[in-house]
Amino acid sequence: MSHIDTKVQAGIARLDKAGPADWRERINLDTLDLHSLTDCVLGQVHGDYADGMDSLFPGESGWLWNETNEEHGFEAPMDRITGNRQYASLTAAWKAHLTA
Repeated sequence: MSHIDTKVQAGIARLDKAGPADWRERINLDTLDLHSLTDCVLGQVHGDYADGMDSLFPGESGWLWNETNEEHGFEAPMDRITGNRQYASLTAAWKAHLTA
């Protein structure tokens, strides 16, 4: 299992615990895009990324999100060689876990 899969599993567990009961039904896999603030997992479930972070992690904001969101697969990890975020890999991981 990759580090991205581990993070996605943490995000799924957090949504199962603190998200709306129907969060899985709110995800449109055809438009899911972790690089979008509205088509990402939190955007589709909560309306936009920031509202989702506020709902799932009350009391945390701004700079605290930088670690929390990546640890839970809501932000793509940085590629250490290119410096680019791995949004395509993260989106693919979410799709794979949600269809498993």
